[in-house]
Amino acid sequence: MSYSDFKHISDVLRKCSSPRNLLVFGLTHETLLWKALNSYGRTMFIDENRYYTAYFEELHPEN
Repeated sequence: MSYSDFKHISDVLRKCSSPRNLLVFGLTHETLLWKALNSYGRTMFIDENRYYTAYFEELHPEN
């Protein structure tokens, strides 16, 4: 995604009332960004690769 795409999404998220529920499809290099943009809400990630999901959970147990 481009910077302008991220900027637009973050602007929309900031306009929504908090706490927010955010559903993200796929774990990517932006995963921690989505979590940070929704710091006071619940962010759920869905990924079809259970091995990558387990690896990500090992790297970031606090998420």
